[in-house]
Amino acid sequence: GTAFDPAALAVIAGAFILSVHVLIGRRISREESSATISFYYALGSSLLAACALPFEWRPIEGADIGLVALLGLANGVGLILLTEAFRRAQAAVLAPIDYLHLVYAVGFGFLFWNEVPEWPVLGGALIVVAAGLANLRLELIAARAPIPPPVL
Repeated sequence: GTAFDPAALAVIAGAFILSVHVLIGRRISREESSATISFYYALGSSLLAACALPFEWRPIEGADIGLVALLGLANGVGLILLTEAFRRAQAAVLAPIDYLHLVYAVGFGFLFWNEVPEWPVLGGALIVVAAGLANLRLELIAARAPIPPPVL
């Protein structure tokens, strides 16, 4: 088998921080715009990432500057759209749809870098996506169900 990769901790931390962003963003979205919320999220993320610069900094190579700029633009637009979506709908409804990022990551990995995920990765992704879709279905059914009268 493979050993635990410490990089997994970064993914777990990132997922936690994004969930905090969604919860706080949803709460303050009544007073603030999605662009404002996303700006402060990006600012905080940048300040936190700057702490790693003394240990990880490498200049961006000339050929990569355009890709890094495109990455920043895509991240900014995606964050605004995500914030707006969570402002308008419940997290339980949107979370299963958010799992599409797994499908996109696998597809783009294959398309751009010829990465073929191993079977355990595909199996795990299938389980996560299936569970998310099942949850979405249950949420939609619950939204249509009549509210039962209180029992006295």
